[in-house]
Amino acid sequence: MIQRLLLLMGLVAFFSGCETTGSIEKISPDQKVAVLSAIDPVLRGHKLGFTIFEIKNWTAENPGFDVNAVVLNAVKVNLNRDAKLVNGKDVGLLLKNEYLDTIFIDSPPAGLTKKLGALGREWQVDLIILIQTTTSDDWIGLTNQRVEGFGDYARLSFGRNLVYGAFWVSVFDCKTGQFTGGDAVEQSRVLPDVSWHDSWSEYTPAEQRTFTREFDALVRQSVPIFLSEAGLTDTKIEKRSVGSFLLNPNGVPQSYVPEGNELDIPAGVSRQAARLAVANGLKDNEWVLTTDTVDRMVGVYRDGKKEAMCTFTFTDHSILMAPEGHEVQDDGQRVTVEYYHGWHKDLKESIVEALMKTPPDIPANTPVNPATP
Repeated sequence: MIQRLLLLMGLVAFFSGCETTGSIEKISPDQKVAVLSAIDPVLRGHKLGFTIFEIKNWTAENPGFDVNAVVLNAVKVNLNRDAKLVNGKDVGLLLKNEYLDTIFIDSPPAGLTKKLGALGREWQVDLIILIQTTTSDDWIGLTNQRVEGFGDYARLSFGRNLVYGAFWVSVFDCKTGQFTGGDAVEQSRVLPDVSWHDSWSEYTPAEQRTFTREFDALVRQSVPIFLSEAGLTDTKIEKRSVGSFLLNPNGVPQSYVPEGNELDIPAGVSRQAARLAVANGLKDNEWVLTTDTVDRMVGVYRDGKKEAMCTFTFTDHSILMAPEGHEVQDDGQRVTVEYYHGWHKDLKESIVEALMKTPPDIPANTPVNPATP
């Protein structure tokens, strides 16, 4: 108990800013910037058990997606100014993971600074924001193991898998040929319906699809953190309170279901497929689909006098949910009450899981209503 208390005290000190891995200063609007994503595209798996004999690791050099393209897409949608975006594979620069204690700020490799200096002159920019992955202490499970790069993290005590990313972002001054700062961004998210396997090739197509889509979501929540620090985004970043940190120090969300009422449609999934996911979610939770049009669907669930209703509005990239709650009187009139959060959460969870499992580019003539032959 005392050891855990001391650990939490140390974590709070770290969280409160008493000890940091680095910092990035605000970038002047007058400076020309390039963002170079140079992540080593090796997907990793880490599994921790109750003993050292249950530890397993794997790597996959061809995970089936371009990690640097995923990062740059997230950067592009969050930037508040023009910047040159470069994939490291296009300039022959993909960096292996470095441990946080040895990240090169004071003594970077001469070959790297020479390469970045040449790129800066070619691109005619003042600064290069360099993104790579790193190796760090296990911030997820708080063990004495190290977590490397990005991938799948499993621990028996969790009873679930997580997608994680340990990123290091640094700023290179092209005029001085020096790094001026850097910082770590470490994130993790719950993976729905993904089990541990001893190699990436053993994951089912649906599990691999779920992983890549959740990794994309993880990157989209990670990128605004360092862009905000550098002053390159208008996206608001909410800092965690010390209280929430103590209750959940590793920062793992309790659910992969978003808190709000907007569900992202994964890349490659059509609106038609998203409507099918909603229809299946309604059916699985015994809701009745009462309205079904191209842009709008309505589902109703009733239990005694309690009635839940949810309207779904579709865009090309998201599903907007509008939940309602009613109490049905003896005379049949429906009185509006607070919507039933439990039913709504279960429905959201089913729809998100269906979206994760949906293959890309579902045929347009597929019937939306699951009852339709």
